[in-house]
Amino acid sequence: MFPEEPVHCIEWARDKFEKIFVQKPKNLQKFIENVDFIPQSPQEIKTLKNALKWLDKKPKNFNDCVTFARNKFQKYFNNDIKQLLYVYPPDSKTKEGQLFWTLPKRPPHSTSFDAKSPLHADFIVAVASLFAHTWSCLLYTSDAADDSLRVDLGGRR
Repeated sequence: MFPEEPVHCIEWARDKFEKIFVQKPKNLQKFIENVDFIPQSPQEIKTLKNALKWLDKKPKNFNDCVTFARNKFQKYFNNDIKQLLYVYPPDSKTKEGQLFWTLPKRPPHSTSFDAKSPLHADFIVAVASLFAHTWSCLLYTSDAADDSLRVDLGGRR
């Protein structure tokens, strides 16, 4: 249930990658290619709803891709961790009376975005670029320099 080893974190990241950059685009493409499709099952209805939600996220420009990446950073490394710690505070106990956060489980720590952190900026650049590629959005180029984007990425392009 909880990532206890580095391999669990790798699997979590692979799952997120697969969902965002493979499954969602494939599901949307399937519906676009079959305009006569009428969902028959609850699963098909759910898949269609998710495809339409994904279509709503289509970026108009690369700045939208950066915003998408920044929101993912906030969700994965701040909000979700704070929610987990709210449900399972560091001093919480199991029904057997043992501390919940005992080895091999370790409580995670949320991270606030820091545009000057190379690790944070690399995440934003990678996710924004992949998201742009997924939607065939033009990538940000130095010829179209935008000072606000440069600040958002900590001076990186």
